Amino acid sequence: DHLRFCYEYSAVHYKEKSPRVLLLHSIMGVGTNMFPMSKDKIPELRGLVNEFEFEQIALFPTVLRLVAAGPMMDELLEIARSNPSKLKSLKSIVCYRVIDNERMEADAEALWVQLNYQAMHLLDFLPLASWKSNREDGFLRNFSLLFELLTKANKLLCNIDFDIKEAESSRGGQHKTLATEVFKMVPAETIWKMARENIKKFSAKINHSLDYELKFE
Repeated sequence: DHLRFCYEYSAVHYKEKSPRVLLLHSIMGVGTNMFPMSKDKIPELRGLVNEFEFEQIALFPTVLRLVAAGPMMDELLEIARSNPSKLKSLKSIVCYRVIDNERMEADAEALWVQLNYQAMHLLDFLPLASWKSNREDGFLRNFSLLFELLTKANKLLCNIDFDIKEAESSRGGQHKTLATEVFKMVPAETIWKMARENIKKFSAKINHSLDYELKFE
């Protein structure tokens, strides 16, 4: 269902780019170190898609982790908030493929396209209601920051109509458990830091580097 949602949303709301990227976005790895495809199948995958699709599919698991881990998003958001014109001189990003830690370099256009795919992907994980009450939810927070970045950079290329201010603050109808009540007592920043650290731990377990470099002209 998740793959179908991503594929169909992309097909309707990002018609300029291939929806097959989101259909196959997890084939080279997911955030919890599951790999639907072994790395020896990479040449076969490359032969089944075009070059644009292959680059975006290969980037997806890495950029997902870079968005969730924090430093790259923090750097891009700092620029977008304080000196957005600098983003126009962004030339490329260097990062490392999750499935085999191979070095990748993608130009700025490919990175912005990839971040649009990431934004559409995150839509499927947002809380169904009470966004104000759930604004520290990891998926919602990552999405909100990514949406802010794309908007401030004037790089929101897909169709997403989002405004957290419209959300209801009531928690009415939400299922309550001991875990959810305890969770509400933990400071939001603590939860946020733990979520970011978990991404780093998953990459460390498979010797995947979360190092990256943003190159500017």
